[in-house]
Amino acid sequence: MPIRWEPFDEALDLAAALVGQERGLTEPRAGAWTPPVDVFETEGAFFIKAEVPGVPPEKIKVEVHGRRLTIAGERDRGSSSRKYHNLERIAGPFARNFSLPTGLATDQIEASYRNGVLEIILPKKSDPPGRQIPVKSA
Repeated sequence: MPIRWEPFDEALDLAAALVGQERGLTEPRAGAWTPPVDVFETEGAFFIKAEVPGVPPEKIKVEVHGRRLTIAGERDRGSSSRKYHNLERIAGPFARNFSLPTGLATDQIEASYRNGVLEIILPKKSDPPGRQIPVKSA
């Protein structure tokens, strides 16, 4: 299947990059470090997968307020008595915010953690089945 080039989308991506934002569900990042996140959609749900290795699940908060989902947590550095010779892993707090589309069943959102990856499932509301409306005579 050929890939369609959308010059307008490319221009919006460039404009967002110039002001330090991303397009789509994600919003500007906050915190000492930023876990990489994938956001994708299927017919029945949106999915958010965040790489948070070294962060125990009990130190991760996932909250929904209105149409905003927040993932926050903290990765500890470890003992301060250590003498590091090389320090590349970032520690400290992190937070990611996502603007949610309408039509989600926010009361059915689920989050799970496995092998350092947080997965959040945001189910879409299902349309109620159609029904016939009887016409009454006046």
